[in-house]
Amino acid sequence: MSTLFRKVKAVSDFQETKSPADNLMLLKRALKLTEESGEIAAEVLKLVDYKSTDETPKQIVEHLKEEAVDALITALDIINHLKMSEEEVVFVMESKLDKWKNKHIEKNNKSQVKSDSKVKIPEEWKSSKQKKKKSKI
Repeated sequence: MSTLFRKVKAVSDFQETKSPADNLMLLKRALKLTEESGEIAAEVLKLVDYKSTDETPKQIVEHLKEEAVDALITALDIINHLKMSEEEVVFVMESKLDKWKNKHIEKNNKSQVKSDSKVKIPEEWKSSKQKKKKSKI
């Protein structure tokens, strides 16, 4: 993570920032992260066949990976803007990961449900095109 953190910091430092409280720069970065999240969502919609596309699932997954990395870079840019040290990021990340892991362990213990590799979309969310495909099968 150290090399990645330094690279993002180097690029991020090119942007003029007065302080971590520079609200306009923080707003721009937060909006950019929201944009990247929307691009992730668009790729997921294609992958679950809710948004039409001519792309293959393999192409969609590749685009999804790229968008996830864009979001990660943007999140690291926000972290850099807030002047967090790498050590602080690692400490907070480990704490959050422990919390996340415990939440999933608790959830899995409550419901021993088998998971599919494919996302199930409720019928009422499906488009008429998707419903027609299913009825032909």
